[in-house]
Amino acid sequence: MISGSALRAAREVLGRLREKDPKGYYEVAVDTSYLTDYLDVVKKPMDLGKIERQLESYADLRSFVDDLKLVYANSVAYCGGKKEYKELHKLASKLAKQVDKEINTTLKPFLQATKRPKLPDATLAAMVKILTALKKSKHSMLFREPVDTVAFPDYPTRVPEVLDLSKLESRTRGAFYDDVDTWVRDLRRIAANCLRFNVDVRHKEARDEGKKFLLAVEKELANAGGKLSSTTTTTTKTTTPTPTTPPTTWKPLL
Repeated sequence: MISGSALRAAREVLGRLREKDPKGYYEVAVDTSYLTDYLDVVKKPMDLGKIERQLESYADLRSFVDDLKLVYANSVAYCGGKKEYKELHKLASKLAKQVDKEINTTLKPFLQATKRPKLPDATLAAMVKILTALKKSKHSMLFREPVDTVAFPDYPTRVPEVLDLSKLESRTRGAFYDDVDTWVRDLRRIAANCLRFNVDVRHKEARDEGKKFLLAVEKELANAGGKLSSTTTTTTKTTTPTPTTPPTTWKPLL
Protein backbone atom coordinates (compact mmCIF):
# COMPACT_ATOMS: atom_id res chain seq x y z
CA MET A 1 0.00 0.00 0.00
CA ILE A 2 1.12 3.57 -0.63
CA SER A 3 1.64 5.58 2.54
CA GLY A 4 3.73 8.28 4.17
CA SER A 5 6.08 10.25 1.95
CA ALA A 6 5.23 8.18 -1.13
CA LEU A 7 1.53 8.99 -0.69
CA ARG A 8 2.28 12.70 -0.36
CA ALA A 9 4.45 12.57 -3.48
CA ALA A 10 1.68 10.83 -5.42
CA ARG A 11 -0.81 13.52 -4.41
CA GLU A 12 1.63 16.25 -5.43
CA VAL A 13 1.93 14.66 -8.88
CA LEU A 14 -1.85 14.49 -9.25
CA GLY A 15 -2.06 18.16 -8.28
CA ARG A 16 0.45 19.26 -10.89
CA LEU A 17 -1.23 17.22 -13.62
CA ARG A 18 -4.55 18.84 -12.78
CA GLU A 19 -2.98 22.29 -12.98
CA LYS A 20 -1.90 21.53 -16.54
CA ASP A 21 -5.45 20.43 -17.42
CA PRO A 22 -7.55 23.39 -16.17
CA LYS A 23 -10.65 22.23 -18.06
CA GLY A 24 -10.51 18.87 -16.29
CA TYR A 25 -10.67 16.67 -19.37
CA TYR A 26 -9.10 13.77 -17.48
CA GLU A 27 -10.74 14.33 -14.11
CA VAL A 28 -13.79 12.12 -14.68
CA ALA A 29 -14.58 8.98 -16.64
CA VAL A 30 -15.34 9.23 -20.34
CA ASP A 31 -19.06 9.23 -21.08
CA THR A 32 -19.40 6.04 -23.10
CA SER A 33 -23.06 6.73 -23.81
CA TYR A 34 -21.83 9.69 -25.88
CA LEU A 35 -18.60 8.17 -27.23
CA THR A 36 -20.17 4.83 -28.00
CA ASP A 37 -17.05 3.44 -29.70
CA TYR A 38 -14.70 4.37 -26.84
CA LEU A 39 -14.62 0.89 -25.30
CA ASP A 40 -13.82 -0.59 -28.71
CA VAL A 41 -10.49 1.23 -28.54
CA VAL A 42 -9.85 1.52 -24.81
CA LYS A 43 -9.92 -1.73 -22.86
CA LYS A 44 -9.32 -0.27 -19.39
CA PRO A 45 -10.79 3.22 -18.87
CA MET A 46 -9.01 5.36 -16.30
CA ASP A 47 -9.28 8.92 -14.98
CA LEU A 48 -7.64 11.06 -12.30
CA GLY A 49 -10.70 11.06 -10.09
CA LYS A 50 -10.74 7.27 -9.95
CA ILE A 51 -7.01 7.15 -9.28
CA GLU A 52 -7.38 9.54 -6.36
CA ARG A 53 -10.29 7.56 -4.90
CA GLN A 54 -8.26 4.36 -4.87
CA LEU A 55 -4.90 6.00 -4.14
CA GLU A 56 -4.45 4.36 -0.74
CA SER A 57 -5.58 1.00 -2.11
CA TYR A 58 -2.72 0.54 -4.59
CA ALA A 59 -0.38 -2.30 -3.73
CA ASP A 60 2.59 -0.06 -4.48
CA LEU A 61 3.59 3.13 -6.25
CA ARG A 62 4.32 1.28 -9.49
CA SER A 63 0.63 0.34 -9.76
CA PHE A 64 -0.28 4.01 -9.27
CA VAL A 65 2.16 5.04 -12.02
CA ASP A 66 0.77 2.40 -14.39
CA ASP A 67 -2.76 3.79 -14.01
CA LEU A 68 -1.50 7.35 -14.33
CA LYS A 69 0.15 6.50 -17.64
CA LEU A 70 -3.01 4.75 -18.75
CA VAL A 71 -5.10 7.93 -18.42
CA TYR A 72 -3.14 9.67 -21.15
CA ALA A 73 -2.29 6.58 -23.20
CA ASN A 74 -6.03 5.92 -23.53
CA SER A 75 -6.62 9.46 -24.74
CA VAL A 76 -3.77 9.31 -27.24
CA ALA A 77 -5.07 5.98 -28.57
CA TYR A 78 -8.65 7.16 -28.95
CA CYS A 79 -7.99 10.69 -30.22
CA GLY A 80 -5.24 9.75 -32.64
CA GLY A 81 -6.21 10.39 -36.26
CA LYS A 82 -9.44 12.19 -35.33
CA LYS A 83 -9.39 15.81 -36.48
CA GLU A 84 -12.06 16.86 -34.00
CA TYR A 85 -9.84 15.67 -31.15
CA LYS A 86 -6.53 17.01 -32.44
CA GLU A 87 -6.06 19.44 -29.53
CA LEU A 88 -7.01 16.80 -26.96
CA HIS A 89 -4.51 14.42 -28.53
CA LYS A 90 -1.86 17.12 -28.23
CA LEU A 91 -2.75 17.75 -24.57
CA ALA A 92 -2.67 14.03 -23.72
CA SER A 93 0.76 13.69 -25.33
CA LYS A 94 2.01 16.69 -23.34
CA LEU A 95 0.68 15.31 -20.06
CA ALA A 96 2.12 11.87 -20.79
CA LYS A 97 5.54 13.53 -21.00
CA GLN A 98 4.81 15.28 -17.71
CA VAL A 99 4.11 11.89 -16.11
CA ASP A 100 7.48 10.61 -17.38
CA LYS A 101 9.13 13.70 -15.90
CA GLU A 102 7.45 13.09 -12.53
CA ILE A 103 8.57 9.45 -12.60
CA ASN A 104 12.18 10.53 -13.05
CA THR A 105 12.04 13.24 -10.39
CA THR A 106 9.36 13.32 -7.69
CA LEU A 107 8.54 9.61 -7.72
CA LYS A 108 11.97 8.21 -8.51
CA PRO A 109 13.17 7.71 -4.89
CA PHE A 110 10.06 5.69 -4.06
CA LEU A 111 10.12 3.62 -7.24
CA GLN A 112 13.68 2.58 -6.46
CA ALA A 113 12.60 1.07 -3.15
CA THR A 114 13.54 -2.49 -2.36
CA LYS A 115 11.56 -5.37 -3.81
CA ARG A 116 8.30 -6.14 -2.07
CA PRO A 117 8.44 -9.04 0.39
CA LYS A 118 6.73 -12.25 -0.67
CA LEU A 119 3.97 -13.81 1.39
CA PRO A 120 4.74 -17.25 2.86
CA ASP A 121 3.70 -20.19 0.67
CA ALA A 122 1.37 -21.45 3.41
CA THR A 123 -0.43 -18.09 3.46
CA LEU A 124 -0.78 -18.03 -0.32
CA ALA A 125 -2.13 -21.59 -0.22
CA ALA A 126 -4.74 -20.55 2.36
CA MET A 127 -5.76 -17.60 0.20
CA VAL A 128 -6.18 -19.79 -2.88
CA LYS A 129 -8.18 -22.30 -0.82
CA ILE A 130 -10.58 -19.53 0.25
CA LEU A 131 -11.04 -18.39 -3.35
CA THR A 132 -11.64 -21.95 -4.52
CA ALA A 133 -14.30 -22.46 -1.84
CA LEU A 134 -15.99 -19.18 -2.73
CA LYS A 135 -16.10 -20.04 -6.43
CA LYS A 136 -18.04 -23.17 -5.48
CA SER A 137 -20.52 -21.19 -3.41
CA LYS A 138 -24.02 -20.91 -4.88
CA HIS A 139 -23.90 -17.21 -4.03
CA SER A 140 -20.83 -16.50 -6.18
CA MET A 141 -22.47 -16.84 -9.60
CA LEU A 142 -22.36 -13.08 -10.19
CA PHE A 143 -18.78 -12.75 -8.99
CA ARG A 144 -16.80 -15.55 -10.61
CA GLU A 145 -16.02 -13.69 -13.84
CA PRO A 146 -15.74 -9.98 -14.82
CA VAL A 147 -18.91 -7.92 -15.10
CA ASP A 148 -20.11 -7.63 -18.70
CA THR A 149 -19.26 -4.00 -19.47
CA VAL A 150 -21.04 -4.24 -22.80
CA ALA A 151 -24.31 -4.90 -21.00
CA PHE A 152 -23.37 -2.48 -18.19
CA PRO A 153 -21.10 0.15 -19.82
CA ASP A 154 -21.20 2.48 -16.82
CA TYR A 155 -19.98 -0.17 -14.37
CA PRO A 156 -16.25 0.71 -14.55
CA THR A 157 -17.06 4.37 -13.84
CA ARG A 158 -19.19 3.65 -10.77
CA VAL A 159 -16.90 1.39 -8.77
CA PRO A 160 -13.41 2.19 -7.43
CA GLU A 161 -11.83 -0.87 -9.03
CA VAL A 162 -13.37 -3.65 -11.11
CA LEU A 163 -12.74 -6.97 -9.37
CA ASP A 164 -14.00 -10.53 -9.52
CA LEU A 165 -12.92 -13.91 -8.18
CA SER A 166 -11.02 -14.91 -11.32
CA LYS A 167 -9.01 -11.66 -11.29
CA LEU A 168 -8.31 -12.02 -7.58
CA GLU A 169 -7.15 -15.60 -8.04
CA SER A 170 -4.85 -14.55 -10.88
CA ARG A 171 -3.37 -11.82 -8.71
CA THR A 172 -2.95 -14.20 -5.78
CA ARG A 173 -1.20 -16.90 -7.79
CA GLY A 174 0.96 -14.24 -9.44
CA ALA A 175 2.26 -12.98 -6.07
CA PHE A 176 0.63 -9.58 -6.60
CA TYR A 177 -0.07 -9.13 -2.90
CA ASP A 178 2.58 -8.55 -0.25
CA ASP A 179 0.19 -8.34 2.68
CA VAL A 180 -3.02 -10.10 3.63
CA ASP A 181 -4.84 -6.89 4.60
CA THR A 182 -4.90 -5.66 1.01
CA TRP A 183 -6.00 -9.05 -0.27
CA VAL A 184 -8.87 -9.25 2.24
CA ARG A 185 -9.97 -5.72 1.31
CA ASP A 186 -10.02 -6.63 -2.39
CA LEU A 187 -11.99 -9.79 -1.62
CA ARG A 188 -14.60 -7.77 0.26
CA ARG A 189 -14.59 -5.14 -2.45
CA ILE A 190 -16.08 -7.63 -4.91
CA ALA A 191 -19.27 -7.68 -2.83
CA ALA A 192 -19.02 -3.97 -2.01
CA ASN A 193 -18.90 -3.15 -5.73
CA CYS A 194 -22.15 -5.06 -6.22
CA LEU A 195 -23.83 -3.15 -3.41
CA ARG A 196 -22.48 0.15 -4.70
CA PHE A 197 -23.59 -0.42 -8.29
CA ASN A 198 -27.00 -1.88 -7.50
CA VAL A 199 -28.29 0.88 -5.26
CA ASP A 200 -31.58 1.08 -7.16
CA VAL A 201 -34.42 -0.77 -5.40
CA ARG A 202 -35.23 -2.36 -8.76
CA HIS A 203 -31.99 -4.36 -8.40
CA LYS A 204 -32.95 -5.96 -5.09
CA GLU A 205 -32.03 -9.48 -6.25
CA ALA A 206 -28.51 -8.43 -7.16
CA ARG A 207 -28.10 -6.59 -3.84
CA ASP A 208 -29.33 -9.63 -1.94
CA GLU A 209 -26.79 -11.82 -3.73
CA GLY A 210 -24.08 -9.29 -2.89
CA LYS A 211 -24.97 -9.48 0.80
CA LYS A 212 -25.09 -13.29 0.74
CA PHE A 213 -21.73 -13.43 -1.02
CA LEU A 214 -20.26 -11.09 1.59
CA LEU A 215 -21.49 -13.44 4.32
CA ALA A 216 -19.81 -16.32 2.49
CA VAL A 217 -16.58 -14.31 2.35
CA GLU A 218 -16.67 -13.59 6.08
CA LYS A 219 -17.38 -17.24 6.86
CA GLU A 220 -14.36 -18.41 4.86
CA LEU A 221 -12.12 -15.79 6.47
CA ALA A 222 -13.28 -16.86 9.93
CA ASN A 223 -12.69 -20.52 9.08
CA ALA A 224 -9.17 -19.78 7.85
CA GLY A 225 -8.20 -18.41 11.25
CA GLY A 226 -4.46 -18.49 11.88
CA LYS A 227 -3.69 -19.90 8.45
CA LEU A 228 -3.59 -16.34 7.17
CA SER A 229 -0.96 -13.79 8.08
CA SER A 230 -1.26 -12.19 11.51
CA THR A 231 -1.24 -8.77 9.84
CA THR A 232 -4.99 -9.13 9.35
CA THR A 233 -6.78 -9.07 12.67
CA THR A 234 -10.04 -10.19 11.10
CA THR A 235 -8.63 -13.55 10.16
CA THR A 236 -6.37 -14.40 13.11
CA LYS A 237 -9.08 -14.99 15.69
CA THR A 238 -9.89 -18.66 15.34
CA THR A 239 -12.84 -18.22 17.69
CA THR A 240 -14.54 -15.64 15.47
CA PRO A 241 -18.17 -16.78 15.06
CA THR A 242 -19.70 -17.22 11.64
CA PRO A 243 -21.56 -13.94 10.89
CA THR A 244 -25.31 -14.10 10.36
CA THR A 245 -25.74 -10.56 9.04
CA PRO A 246 -23.56 -8.62 6.58
CA PRO A 247 -20.68 -7.04 8.56
CA THR A 248 -19.90 -3.34 8.34
CA THR A 249 -16.40 -4.02 6.96
CA TRP A 250 -17.61 -3.36 3.42
CA LYS A 251 -18.99 0.13 4.11
CA PRO A 252 -15.62 1.99 3.83
CA LEU A 253 -15.24 0.38 0.38
CA LEU A 254 -18.36 2.06 -1.02
